[in-house]
Amino acid sequence: MGKSEQASKSLVDSHWLSIKVAALILLAVGLILIPMAWMVGSVLRERLMRQTLEDLQQQDQAWLEQLRNDLRMAETSIHCFVRLLSNLPGSGAQPDAEAAFQNAVQRDADGIWRSRPERFQATLQAGIWAPDEAVDTPEERLFFVQAKELMETYGLGSASHLFANTWALPEENGEIVYWPEVPDFIYQVPASQDYRPTEWYQLTNPDVNPSGEPRWTSTSYDPVPKVWMISVVAPFQRGGRWAGAAGHDLIINDLFRRIESGATVKGGEVVVLDRNHQILVASRHQAEIEAAHGQLKPSALSDQRMAGLITKAIEQSGRGNQRLPGLLETRDEMVAFRPLDRPDWLVVHILPRMAAREVLQAPLRWLNWGMAITTLVLIACCGLLISHDTVRRMRAEQELRESNAVLKQYESFINQSPAVLFLWRTEPAWAVEFASENVTQLGYRASDFTSGRVPWSNLLRAQDLEHLEAEVERHRAASENEFTLVFQVRTARGELRWMENRTRLIRDEAGHFTHVQGIMLDITERRHMEEALRSEELRHQILFNHSGVGIVYFDCEGRLQMMNETASRNLRQDLQKIQGAMLEEFLPPALATVTRQRLEHSLQNGQADTFEDEVPGPGGSVWFVSTFTCIRDREGRALGVQVVSQDITARKQMEAELAESEVLYRTIVETTQEGVWTIDQAARTLFVNQRMAAMLGYGPEEMAGRPVFDFVDGDSLFTVKKLLEKQRENGVSSTVDLRLKHKTGTDVWTMVSTNALTDEQGRYTGSLALVTDITERRRAEQDKAKLERQIQQAQRLESLGIMAAGIAHDFNNLLQAILGHSELAMQESLPGSPQQESLREIQKAAQHAGVISNQMLSYIGQGHHQRKRLNLPDILQELKPTLLGLADQRALLTVELDPDLPQLLADPAELKQALVQLTTNAVEAQGEQPGRITMRVTYRPWRHQELRELFGAPELFEGPYLTITVSDNGIGIDRAAMQHLFEPFFSTKFPGRGLGLMNVLGFARGHGGGIKVESMPGHGSTFTLVLPEAPPTHFAPEPTMPWGWRGNGTIIMVDDEAAVLNVGRRMLTELGFNVITAGDGREALQVYRAQQAAVRCVMLDLMMPDLDGAQTLAMLRDISPELPVIIATAYPANKAAEILKGLTYQGIVHKPYQSAAVARLLQSLLG
Repeated sequence: MGKSEQASKSLVDSHWLSIKVAALILLAVGLILIPMAWMVGSVLRERLMRQTLEDLQQQDQAWLEQLRNDLRMAETSIHCFVRLLSNLPGSGAQPDAEAAFQNAVQRDADGIWRSRPERFQATLQAGIWAPDEAVDTPEERLFFVQAKELMETYGLGSASHLFANTWALPEENGEIVYWPEVPDFIYQVPASQDYRPTEWYQLTNPDVNPSGEPRWTSTSYDPVPKVWMISVVAPFQRGGRWAGAAGHDLIINDLFRRIESGATVKGGEVVVLDRNHQILVASRHQAEIEAAHGQLKPSALSDQRMAGLITKAIEQSGRGNQRLPGLLETRDEMVAFRPLDRPDWLVVHILPRMAAREVLQAPLRWLNWGMAITTLVLIACCGLLISHDTVRRMRAEQELRESNAVLKQYESFINQSPAVLFLWRTEPAWAVEFASENVTQLGYRASDFTSGRVPWSNLLRAQDLEHLEAEVERHRAASENEFTLVFQVRTARGELRWMENRTRLIRDEAGHFTHVQGIMLDITERRHMEEALRSEELRHQILFNHSGVGIVYFDCEGRLQMMNETASRNLRQDLQKIQGAMLEEFLPPALATVTRQRLEHSLQNGQADTFEDEVPGPGGSVWFVSTFTCIRDREGRALGVQVVSQDITARKQMEAELAESEVLYRTIVETTQEGVWTIDQAARTLFVNQRMAAMLGYGPEEMAGRPVFDFVDGDSLFTVKKLLEKQRENGVSSTVDLRLKHKTGTDVWTMVSTNALTDEQGRYTGSLALVTDITERRRAEQDKAKLERQIQQAQRLESLGIMAAGIAHDFNNLLQAILGHSELAMQESLPGSPQQESLREIQKAAQHAGVISNQMLSYIGQGHHQRKRLNLPDILQELKPTLLGLADQRALLTVELDPDLPQLLADPAELKQALVQLTTNAVEAQGEQPGRITMRVTYRPWRHQELRELFGAPELFEGPYLTITVSDNGIGIDRAAMQHLFEPFFSTKFPGRGLGLMNVLGFARGHGGGIKVESMPGHGSTFTLVLPEAPPTHFAPEPTMPWGWRGNGTIIMVDDEAAVLNVGRRMLTELGFNVITAGDGREALQVYRAQQAAVRCVMLDLMMPDLDGAQTLAMLRDISPELPVIIATAYPANKAAEILKGLTYQGIVHKPYQSAAVARLLQSLLG
């Protein structure tokens, strides 16, 4: 190996040795520095954790200070409001207060006065909710109107960003509330609501809160808007005494949002406690607070670890004489607590260490990176042994990273602050070079301005931009670099926000103006607050100076401190000249002496005293009513006296004029032809004139002092009570017809015009009535109405009669076919066969249907009756078991009979049915308890006037009648039901019961009588059935026909129903006759003319189309006057006789008829 090769090898070895040495050095340095770096990192990490906790406390202090300022502002707001409320003028301020009250509210069906819905706008107006006892005087109604107007002017006060509403609770209950977000609040409050026991009300009571300062309530639930809330409340006064509570409500959810927005570290819990250590707010335990109805102690929390931390914070904050802020640390949590002095709350912020570590994760990551970079830099420094360039490059990179980190920290600080930073270049004008990221609070992104998409000048109004440019130019020319401007900026949503801009002009090293820097802070809320305070002061001044009453303030020495314009006019003094003067210096001597005495008396006893004074003047005396009220501070020390006065000269003049007119009034009242009647509040008679007393048969002295109800008939008693009730409530005048009672017991019908009487304050004191006797006119009207009802009833009965007759005719034709064919089939079938049994049942059903058809005709008095001479005692004895069975255990039935009753000519079955129906009706009218039913039969005379009152009766003559009355003490019948009592299928209890009382009416009409009903709801009913006695003649019994009789010859049978013709032809054929049928009258006349010699008899239907039975009979009589004619009809004999009046016929058969009846009649005619 040559030397060159050895040298080369040595050089290589030396190089590798250097590399190995350098590597060993780097390894040693790394082994030493890395553990040191981690040790230093742990120390720094702990210091950073401690610094984070202190930052948390400072940041909590910042947002709590903002919350404290907001709550103090709320207390100030409600304090200002109750001062304005306490200074509202008294009853004389608005003479049209009642009209204003009625215009604003209405009394609902539940008895509560509420704002009229059609005039109420919740976003602009305050609502009223008041029970009767809260507004039963004009002063209270005036207060509600004035408080409503004040609240609409005041709105939510200076704390509008924090609180939801403004309200006032008067001492007598009720509420005036301005709550824009809950427009239907007053309509949802129930009528049973009483605010007086509530904490809102009690915290303002002088016994609980003698100083009258604002107080904070515990958490409570309002069921109307369905929200949890806390409230700041304060008392207000009226006339120098406590008169109720007013306040603002803070919605718990809104407080949550403020707390969460103010919390700098997420994941923890914020708890707010009141002075009694009740939990007001706990962001993760609100459900437990609501379940405890706002009365939750920390010890009652389900999370006992949380309860222990809160208890420790309470103990730590309460050490010493003052409540102090502090910090607590446990293994798992960090706790920061800080008290609020007004209200006396304690705010506890509990942060788990895990959450803090999450907050510190990013800084710790940067710390670890920093340590690693530091280690690498040290290693790189050692690497200088290898490469000086590498070390220099690594140092440059480290410096760059450190510079970027500082820059990011600076940007983070700017972006987290409420102030927005802008940097503008001077050329082109207002080009944005930099905008902080927190410009998002205006709805923009920083890139919107730096990219030029949104010109910054577009954010300002033209006049504000011109003003800004002018100020920049002025300060540039004056070499001044800083100034502050206030202007409005338009957000991305188009909203204008007030901004305070701290402007700084930036110059280069040569002094040339290059940039403009602006730091803008949003002061919109502060601006609104300032404007609200200015508006509040202005409103107070307007209310004070433009009040309708004079208001004067004296200090305790009698020196004038304040006077409004009304008082200045009343005293004819210039306020500027007498400001600060003693009262003796500007009041007349006599008035000054009295005023001094009253002022000293008010300062001593602290009560409000009212006086009336006559003050002489150049234009005559002026009368004033004045109220002296001592004004005290929160500690109860007297500050002075307020005097509220009102000019009552007009009232005094009216009193004098009233006294002069009293004599004239007496003369007019006593000579008028109308009755004059005055009563007091209790409806007792104060005065009646001679005409009124004579109208009722009394002397004036007999009526004096007696209640008006003593002279009113029972039917009008309710009307009088309702009329007086309306007059007490609303003062409504009205005119009504009333039935009064004469001293003799007779009725006196009167027309009464009433007016409410009130005192000076508009309170109801009684009523005045003008009374006109209208007895004769009323009787004439009643007679006319009765006659009209009878005419209407007659018309209705006539219509029903026509309908019933038509139905009965068609119905009986069908029954005739059924009954006739079944009879013929019976004759053709074997005796005792099943067919005969079925046919017998068919006959029974058809006969029963015929009875129903007859009942329909009976309703209109046209049924055919099987009349007999009857003894009513015998009929009642026969019916006794049936009637007692109907009464059973529901009523006690008593039957009373007069002796020597005459006989009655009537259908026995229909009479029994009528008596049973009247008894059934009386039984069903009984209530739950057993009642009494009395049936009485008399024979007594009836006058013409009494007979006219009978229902459905024909024109009856005066004289004696059999009278059957059925009386009960059941539920009675109202007037509406009386109008329909005798209509088919009508019942007051069970709709569709049948013909019912209609049959009773039909029985009465068919037997020449009538019926009368008397009833009063709740007192029972009396039905009176009036019937004529039997005439002295009697009817011979109908002849019987021997079985087996047969006739001969030809009979013409005429009917428009084919089924009737068919069955009639078969019946007559079975009797031995040759039968010719005809379907109408014209066909019958043709047949008779053709077969006249052979025809022995004609059987003629009465009701037929085209040519009816009467017309056909008349034409037959023209042809053959002696021809025997039998009439077949469903009408009774008297009705048929009426239709066939003037025509001769030989007999009548009533449909549905059987062959025996026809055979009996033919035998008597033809032999």
